[in-house]
Amino acid sequence: MGGPRYEQLFRMTGRLRVGEGERDLRGGGLRVRRQGVRRLPRFWGHAWQSSVFPSGRAFGYITYPAREDGKPTYNEGYLFDGDGSLIPARVVEAPWLRRMVPRGQTVSVVLEAGDGRTETIHGETVVSSFSAIPVTGDFTFPVLHQSIVRYTWGDESANGMMERSTLPEHMEP
Repeated sequence: MGGPRYEQLFRMTGRLRVGEGERDLRGGGLRVRRQGVRRLPRFWGHAWQSSVFPSGRAFGYITYPAREDGKPTYNEGYLFDGDGSLIPARVVEAPWLRRMVPRGQTVSVVLEAGDGRTETIHGETVVSSFSAIPVTGDFTFPVLHQSIVRYTWGDESANGMMERSTLPEHMEP
């Protein structure tokens, strides 16, 4: 959606100065560069997660749910072992949005890598925001969920991001 997309996961350290106060910072983030037009009237949802772990291992993906006719749709991801090249991967189990749960929801993902392995990355929401815009005219906006997630991959844990959306009729009561 929206044309070519480039993502850069990173870790950072720095110092924040506000007035006379200073605070050391250490953390991570995701920089996204995207070009193109987003055609939301035909958009029926997505799942998008990523994180970088203390060892340098990382993962990321974005996928859309299957179309109404059951055909597969966009599904692109990667694993990174800490050095070398990204390993292409695809999602085989995604945590699709079905309920508005602000924290403590399991949002694990299973990725199948191009090198033949399958990795399960466990996740639990820590803090969330939701946007549910009512139907306007002939267009229904998807329900949007953005969250910080605590991920566990093997013996490592790290915070990372998650964004997902779905059409209102796919939400559970």
